[in-house]
Amino acid sequence: MAESQELVPQQQAEPNANARENPMPPEHRNSGDTLGIVGLSVAVLTWALVPSPVAKLVAVMVGAALLVYLAHKGSFAARWSRSKKLFVSIATASTILVLAGFQLVPQLASSKVLPNVYSTSGASPVSGVSQPQTLSTSQQPPPQPTLKSLFFDDFRETGKYRNPDCKAQGVAIMCQTYEDFKSRSKWVGFYIYSSPDTFKAAMVLPKMVPMWLAESDKVRLIGGTEGSDPISSHDMIFTGQVWVYHEDALTIEQKARIIEVFKKKHMNVSFLGIDYLQRAMEGWSLKQSTKPQ
Repeated sequence: MAESQELVPQQQAEPNANARENPMPPEHRNSGDTLGIVGLSVAVLTWALVPSPVAKLVAVMVGAALLVYLAHKGSFAARWSRSKKLFVSIATASTILVLAGFQLVPQLASSKVLPNVYSTSGASPVSGVSQPQTLSTSQQPPPQPTLKSLFFDDFRETGKYRNPDCKAQGVAIMCQTYEDFKSRSKWVGFYIYSSPDTFKAAMVLPKMVPMWLAESDKVRLIGGTEGSDPISSHDMIFTGQVWVYHEDALTIEQKARIIEVFKKKHMNVSFLGIDYLQRAMEGWSLKQSTKPQ
């Protein structure tokens, strides 16, 4: 009698765990790696080169999303368990967002108020210590100058773009761009209100300069001298000069440290404080005493 043979169906091999977690073909994963790395490079360059805090925020968010994508779908993570992928994704994205937030939050907060715009069409010197401007020739006696009025009136014939509600290290300041249509150049001024943290505020001003220039570029001023073609403020070159008006005194050592951080950013800073106000008041008093009765 022929022996009966029992047919046992062969069990199909279970799919590889890596194949289950990464169903994408290897060639597609490699192209995904390339796109992810290119995207990260663009995000890093945007962060480093674009001064706008909004653009930096977008770059950070895109970079964090790409890192999460690479941790889940990248070929280098093909052998990782799902728990490891989740941990790496959360840890990396959180670290990037927290570190970037320390820099971006103060920048975004300082640019929320729409600045006032003051535009004229003349020109004024770019270099040299700013002197009190010519006083009004009206019958009304000109008011006694204050440091704030000098901040408003110095370089009177330039186009000015001003934000009166900026912040630096929590200290209230004003930001202002001066635009000289004759020399096609521009420079920046800051006014630091009285505060025990005046020095701390002044130390972060070099970082604020490119952000403030980007903010002021959102408004285009048109001007020029008589007989010349109109000039746009967008065509002007930043001279690197920064004027810092400060109500509270700074020591020589503090000024030296501030000058050093500005030099590292290839900028020149000049200080206009109480001594500058005193000279302006002396000039004002002299003009009042010599004015015909």
